Formats: sequence, C-alpha cells, structure tokens
Amino acid sequence: MEALFERIQCVAPTESSVYINGETGTGKELLANAIHQLSPRKDGPFIALNCANLTDDLAESQLFGHTKGSFTGATKDQPGFLSQADKGTLFLDEVVDLSPRVQSKLLRALQEQTFQPLGSTQSQTFDTRVISAAATPLRQAVAEGQFREDLFYRLNVIPLKLPPLRERHHDKPLLFRHFLSHYSAQQRKPREWLLSQALTDWINSYPWPGNIRELQNVCAFVSSCIPAHQLSIDKTMLPEDILMGDQRIAANRQASIGCRRPADITRDELLAVLQRNNGNKAQTARQLGISRMTLYRLLQQMEIDTEMTA
Repeated sequence: MEALFERIQCVAPTESSVYINGETGTGKELLANAIHQLSPRKDGPFIALNCANLTDDLAESQLFGHTKGSFTGATKDQPGFLSQADKGTLFLDEVVDLSPRVQSKLLRALQEQTFQPLGSTQSQTFDTRVISAAATPLRQAVAEGQFREDLFYRLNVIPLKLPPLRERHHDKPLLFRHFLSHYSAQQRKPREWLLSQALTDWINSYPWPGNIRELQNVCAFVSSCIPAHQLSIDKTMLPEDILMGDQRIAANRQASIGCRRPADITRDELLAVLQRNNGNKAQTARQLGISRMTLYRLLQQMEIDTEMTA
C-alpha cells in the first residue's frame, strides 16, 4: 500500500489515463477520487459511472447524453457524463462490461476528444480525464477477447493494482479501529474502544471476502449495537452470520457475479434464453450466470445473429 500511495503521488498530477484493478469492495472509486483530489483537476467535477449491466442504449446515453425525442422517454436534452465531467475526472467502474459497440464509440471519443449525443448530428468537445477500473486485469480481458486492444492502450496507460483486504495484514486492525471510531462518532458514542485479544485475532485471521466494504459493514453493526457506557468490545459482539461461519453469503455473492462455465452452455439453451428476453443481452447473461463479455464471445463463437433473436 505504501508503494501504491507513492505511485499515486507521482501519477495524480499528470493527464495520463489510469486503470485500477481490484476486487469488489477494495475501494477502487475511493482511490480514483484520491487521484482526482491530488490532480490539477481537483476543482472540477468527479463523476462516477458503473458500467455493469448497462444496455447499449443506456450506456451510450449515460456516456454521451441524448437529445429530446431521440428514444422513447427522452423528454428533454440530457448531457452525458463525458461532458458533465468536463475539466474534471470521469471514473468508469467495471469498464470491461461495456459492449463492443460502446467500446468502439468510447475509443473514438477519446481519440478525437469529441462525441455526438444520441439523436444529434452536432459534435461536442470535452476535456475530461478518464480513470477506469474493474475486478478483471485489463490485459487479461483483451487476451480473452472481451476488450478492444486499441481501447486498452487508451485506458491502461498507468495500471494500478489495489490489493484485497486479506493481503493487507497490518492494515486490518487499523482500518477496523478507524471505521469503528467513524461510526461511533456519528452515533455520539465513545470513539476509542478496547478490543479484546480474541477480537483482534479474528480481525487478523478472517479472510474478509467483501473486502473494505464488508469491514465497514461490520463496524457499523458493532457501533450500533454496543451500549454507550461500554468501553470494550469482544468477538461475541460481531454479527451472528459471521460468528456462525455462514458460507451461504459467500456462495450467493459468487452466484450473483456469475460462476457458470461457458463450455456448459449449449447453443439451443443460449438461443432459448435470448429469445425469452427479447434479445436483452444483459438480462440473458444474468440468467445464464455469466458476464456480458462472456455472452458476447459465445454469441460470436456460435454465430448467433442477435438482431434475429430480438
């Protein structure tokens, strides 16, 4: 983490694009915001867009904006995030989930520093630094055919790796105390607590599959439940599902992001699910238990015309 912070200090003042690789809950958006705050663009806007599970039309509308009447429900002109983040920073989380069509349009916009909102023939210029992130290393996504190589070179100028909490051995107790103090202050309770040895040992040994987001959740729970007059905290005060070692939470989390082997999906099954969803690829991917990029690869391999299935 010290090496990561030193690198941030070096790259923040530049205009180079940054790609952050890290598991869900490790704080990628916080890291992107820190880069923004340390940059010459700190007085400009910082805008974040989560690209996961966006349809093509919605992704284009969010990025580039749209004009009134450009599609059903477009009742007024709406600027996109690229223009809203002008003179500032746009953070694209889970950027690997963008479809090939949207990737192509984003590449052209970044190359030319111009774009056209949906439904418009007028080009708009923008001055926006792009920081992107995902749980997948971008080079791996390119090798697997999920991401355009030319867009990779645009976004992956400065790669940063944010380690999971389980690897940050010295940070875990410090972060636990920090967030416990933060939530206790919100509730007007003592900000300094005595942690039992059993609790400290658990903090160090627990794998924290939800990373910092899970740690925050545990601290919020403990600070809410502990009586204001009590000054020490023991392991018995942790949430019940953690104390019982409930593995269902981890299993559900894995299922929600998709864990099915693409090789197990037949062409007939894919066609049936795609047709049942009227060609909606995001919904199809969720029901099949795979990522959108994996779905696009299967569609290409199986030579399925998505226009005919819609």
